[in-house]
Amino acid sequence: MKQFVIYIVLCLMSVGASAQDFSYLSDLDVKDESQAEETKEAALECCCYLTGVRYDKKDESRSIATKFVQLWLNEHTNTQTNVDVLLGNDECLMDMYSIYFAMHFIDDENSQSVRSLQASALEGVVSYCSNSSNKLKFTKALKEIKALSQKGELEQVISNMDLVSSVQ
Repeated sequence: MKQFVIYIVLCLMSVGASAQDFSYLSDLDVKDESQAEETKEAALECCCYLTGVRYDKKDESRSIATKFVQLWLNEHTNTQTNVDVLLGNDECLMDMYSIYFAMHFIDDENSQSVRSLQASALEGVVSYCSNSSNKLKFTKALKEIKALSQKGELEQVISNMDLVSSVQ
């Protein structure tokens, strides 16, 4: 009986974790300065959700959260990224890169350089994709990024490639 109760509790917890409701995001305006703190917190919540759950293209919550993070990022950073040079034109990887970049940008506001933010974001994508349960292919480009990161050369390569000019 005790095991059954524990099983039920775990099932209910997993349903709650995967059934995130982001309907309130439609009420937030990322351009409204009076909502700046609220939108920043919402963007961080979305990032945490997106990096914490398994990748599923059909997940409506994932789609809503990803769009919100990208809107927030476009409004609050002035980035000219060419990161597709490293990741290829894989939309899923580009989305994950944006999510990790936003998460590190919010967490470390002004304390990291653009190159450090990019390196952290790329390392986050590598980490996320290396987990086979996330069902994103660990591409050749990601293997190269992982090797550069392990050698401590990722930031230098990013700097040499001039992937981003600035962040506001």
